Amino acid sequence: MSVLPFHFRGKSIGYEIKDINQLKLPSRRMISKIEKKKFDAVIDLNRKEQLFYSYVMIIAHTGLRIGFTKKFADKIYNLQVLNDESNAKISYKNLLNCLKML
Repeated sequence: MSVLPFHFRGKSIGYEIKDINQLKLPSRRMISKIEKKKFDAVIDLNRKEQLFYSYVMIIAHTGLRIGFTKKFADKIYNLQVLNDESNAKISYKNLLNCLKML
């Protein structure tokens, strides 16, 4: 969060090692932080499946969840973006093009 501009810091949620439990999921404290906030949309920028971030996407009650295609992505995301496994630049360019259309 230290690299964010000042006006975004109050609206963002940071996490530390103690916010991840033994099962590599968000702790109760982290879940409480997320549930207190309201989100218009949530974007997962991970190109590979990571259970922690997938769980965060689910508990952040929002109408729009965006992420890259991966295993079980259809159960998590409303909008999936094609993921080019060999070239990250293409994947993120696809994401930006999709966001421009919204």
